[in-house]
Amino acid sequence: MSSAGDETIPCPECKHAQPFTVWSSVNIQLNPELKEKILDRTINKFVCEKCQHSASVAHPMLYHDMERKLMVWLVYEGAIPQGGPSAMGSLESYRFRRVRSFEALMEKIMIEDEKLDDRVIEVMKLTALSMLEEKKDHTNDKVYFEGSGLNKKGDPVMSLAIISDDQAGQLSVPHGFYSEVARLIEAKGPETGEGWLSIDREYAVNVLKDVDT
Repeated sequence: MSSAGDETIPCPECKHAQPFTVWSSVNIQLNPELKEKILDRTINKFVCEKCQHSASVAHPMLYHDMERKLMVWLVYEGAIPQGGPSAMGSLESYRFRRVRSFEALMEKIMIEDEKLDDRVIEVMKLTALSMLEEKKDHTNDKVYFEGSGLNKKGDPVMSLAIISDDQAGQLSVPHGFYSEVARLIEAKGPETGEGWLSIDREYAVNVLKDVDT
């Protein structure tokens, strides 16, 4: 089920306090409209009724896709998911993910919508980042999967958004590159690990370390 509650939140601009609906869990089969509210960022958008200032409200959220057997906990830095997967009952074949930002939650949803493997996407993103201009330090750049499509030549590509401190850009990666990385992940065997897994850049770094050793 989906779960929400009202909290009183002060406007960060004028300090006017007003009620705001906080969604702690979202089940997209029971409330499919909430998925769109996540993807268009309105589910956590606060608009002050007094000064009209708008801001995003950061709060933990559990995303549940029963059809695809996926659960994603959005928990911000320092927070701990409420209970492990074992506390959810019998959820055989489910994948359990933990993300640290709203953008990462959106990305997981888009990856799932295209029936892709988030483990492959993370390794692909890190590898693509290493191919960029070597003179620039990309260590702190954020990279997000934006979707699949065709380039001007009609070739299938995957689009990655690359966000640094001073600019944002986009990188197109041949779709065949995804297939190459997928073979690498498949060679590692089935997914292992218990609890809420963080399939992120750190995961990708460890995968590539294993390849090099």
